[in-house]
Amino acid sequence: MKDTIVISGTHLTPALALAEKLTGYRVIYLGKKIPSPRFSRHRPLISLLSLVKLPFGLIKARALLLKYRPVLVLSFGGYSAVPVGLAAVSLKIPLVLHEQTMKAGLANRLLAPLALKIAVSWPQSQNYFPRHKVVLTGNPIRSQLLKAAKKHLTSTISHQPSIYITGGNQGSRTINLVLTPLLPRLLARYRVIHQFGLNQSRSDWNKQVRFKAGLPRKLVQNYRLKRWFETGEVGQILNRADLVVSRAGINTVVELALFGKKAVLIPHPKAQKNEQQQNALFLKKHFGARVIEQNRLTREKLLDAITMMLKTKPHRPSTIYQLPASFITDGADRLYQLVKSVCEKA
Repeated sequence: MKDTIVISGTHLTPALALAEKLTGYRVIYLGKKIPSPRFSRHRPLISLLSLVKLPFGLIKARALLLKYRPVLVLSFGGYSAVPVGLAAVSLKIPLVLHEQTMKAGLANRLLAPLALKIAVSWPQSQNYFPRHKVVLTGNPIRSQLLKAAKKHLTSTISHQPSIYITGGNQGSRTINLVLTPLLPRLLARYRVIHQFGLNQSRSDWNKQVRFKAGLPRKLVQNYRLKRWFETGEVGQILNRADLVVSRAGINTVVELALFGKKAVLIPHPKAQKNEQQQNALFLKKHFGARVIEQNRLTREKLLDAITMMLKTKPHRPSTIYQLPASFITDGADRLYQLVKSVCEKA
């Protein structure tokens, strides 16, 4: 019978990338259904009141861990990881953390004293944790994206420039609202691939579908609208896109860096510890990305940024091995080796 590994946390993209490697294990995911306190620097009172959820989450997490009897709990951070991590330690199950961001998240910082090992994605993340526990693994990248990046299907001069617009899997209502009035002008000159977002309301989605249906046929042909793209589709889109307009979440930034894409970034202003701003500045420094603060975002500023970036030469490295030294492309393999070694000793 296969050993069981429990994965917890809300950052699913790196978790899925690692899960591709864990074929020799039974993998169980414990996520948002575990009652968990939610901490926000913008709503301190609500954060304090939400602490009442912690004991209920701990009880439920302990019951599930006793049911599945894992040899390891691997936490990818986020509020739902806290009760699962505490439950693991209370049952003497080895706890391993993975930190994706350059500035460590609150959940991982809370669990760090109790963890056996802490995998980090960036050298600067090591400063937030006990050094003797830290292993630099990088951020796990989905295998389909790695394969697509290595193909280097670059754009040709003769083809119509394409723009990929995304707020991540969940989407961004702010970006969608600013973008939509610009679409007729953009579609007259470019192909637009628009990931609307799984978390956007049904009414907003239906409104966007009606908007597309009302466009002239010539413009409709240039507009690909979808709530969410599969991993394989994202790889193809990123390979062929001339420009990406997006938020600056860490997984988005990793993928943009991997493909060396020109980008216009709108960091989420309420991201924990302003992490999206730091992510955006990383891409600005190494790849020449354009950064627009959300409180300064207007239709004209977005249009100007898109036009300017499409005229600039790409900063793309000739191979993924010429990325900045701090950027690790084999994060899934490194994290797998760490997980395997802990499981073998358990």
